[in-house]
Amino acid sequence: MTVKTGENKMEYWSLFKYCFSWLKTPEGRKQALFLFALMAITNVILAGLFAAVGIPLDNTELQDVSVMQMVVSVAAILASVVVMLYAYAWITLEVLKQKGFGNERLDARKFLGYCWTNVVLYAYAFFSLKNLKLITIPIVGVILFALGETTGIMQIAGIALLSVYALVFAYNIIRVAFGDLVYLSKKTTAKDSVEESYNLTAGKAWFTTKILTVVLAASLIASLVVGMAFGIPLVVFTIAYRGVETTAFSILMLTALVSSVKYALVMGAVTYGGVYAYKQLLGEKNARTNK
Repeated sequence: MTVKTGENKMEYWSLFKYCFSWLKTPEGRKQALFLFALMAITNVILAGLFAAVGIPLDNTELQDVSVMQMVVSVAAILASVVVMLYAYAWITLEVLKQKGFGNERLDARKFLGYCWTNVVLYAYAFFSLKNLKLITIPIVGVILFALGETTGIMQIAGIALLSVYALVFAYNIIRVAFGDLVYLSKKTTAKDSVEESYNLTAGKAWFTTKILTVVLAASLIASLVVGMAFGIPLVVFTIAYRGVETTAFSILMLTALVSSVKYALVMGAVTYGGVYAYKQLLGEKNARTNK
């Protein structure tokens, strides 16, 4: 099966394999090791922090956690999100450089700009900033749902409108999906990056959807394979050492390491596949421009 775009064509299976091709190269394996180490250190520190402040590792009931413990938990989770964003930005910038897209450095300013670009990207998608009239759809939907009686006609109409806008949101996401890649590839602003992504995918929404579907499928399969490969030993370990005082902490640490492997593979698959798709779209745009 092949995706055709003018002069270019791309086989689904070739794209799928390309999402993991980086693991075959010395540079790719170094990238995978760096991602794993970064996420593993972060996850292990988080697990140790939770244990140090006395957060129950085998009990998730909210009443067993103090306010201070809750604050520490939220701060730790936010810190892990920042690390994950940095990892995505780093691997994306590395792959862009490999493919000849600029020579930007991931300093503090660039990273903050990358984070802001993602905020702007989702704002464009959620609020339909390229067509503000569409935002009236969810507003009317919420009003109808709130005013209607349970299972009433107005509520059904409200749900229908919200469902329609969910499709609009998905379409918007597809159009602005490459905004972060544009930002990392050159000196530009968050708004201009998202605008360029929107223009880049003009008339190519279906093509972009098919490519992104393959990339997401590759990342999902990678996650499932790692989960199954390490999940069964974790279950066995849990059953074998059930009741041992240190079991909860040990399981959390092992789970953190497994999650780190997942993150590394998924980040790599999504990034390599995304950059490949970006390159395809740029090639199609240049072909149109040169005609």
